[in-house]
Amino acid sequence: MTNYKELIERLYKSHKDYGEGRTQNFFRVSLDCKEAANAIETLTTELAEERHRHDRLQDWDRGLTEQGEILKRLINGEWVDSCDVEAALGLTFAECVKRFEMNRIATWNPYPLNGQRVDVQFRIKKGDT
Repeated sequence: MTNYKELIERLYKSHKDYGEGRTQNFFRVSLDCKEAANAIETLTTELAEERHRHDRLQDWDRGLTEQGEILKRLINGEWVDSCDVEAALGLTFAECVKRFEMNRIATWNPYPLNGQRVDVQFRIKKGDT
């Protein structure tokens, strides 16, 4: 059943009529209750699916916003982390090296990591703007 308003009206009417002819209405009320239970189960499933679609749309929108911010920073000539540029533009590291200026910053990791940490950033080449 997909007409839930009609089902609610039938349940209400069945409940009101239940006192008049108990035995004849008992089966109708019982069937309406089963139908109501099925309707509730269907609505619960549909609600869960809608929540899932909503969450996916929010994730997609958040991703677009982040990509937009990365592109805006690139256009403004700022240095942007290499991983962000690769993800936003769908390029490999090698393609980014060919198309952008590269900045490499080496720092020493504190204890217990020790060792060198290298951060790579890209920005649009000065002659390309």
